[in-house]
Amino acid sequence: LEGAGPWEVEGVGKIILQPGHTKGHLVLLRDDVLYTGDHIAVTRQTGHLAAFRRFNWYSWPAQVQAVQELYDNWDSENTSFRAVLPGHGRRLVLASAEEMRFELYKCLEWMKAQP
Repeated sequence: LEGAGPWEVEGVGKIILQPGHTKGHLVLLRDDVLYTGDHIAVTRQTGHLAAFRRFNWYSWPAQVQAVQELYDNWDSENTSFRAVLPGHGRRLVLASAEEMRFELYKCLEWMKAQP
């Protein structure tokens, strides 16, 4: 992969750079599902989408910015989704992308409030 992405890979989906958890963390958007790895998930602590600050190995500000970019580019880069499937934590599957965008907003507000 070259450049900053996102990258469309035929037969696979869209790969999006989301640094924070690690410097080169990537997520995969396929159909309306975002496979997040260790980037964001529903946590027991919050009960909604959040990031694992305790397991952030690169940069918390970069992770907040990456999630902000997902939110900001929701429609412009065709990056909307209605399900989050993480590597850890709980998944979130909603009826619509509009509902998920609100969940992403709550995630961002929570992340920005962390010390």
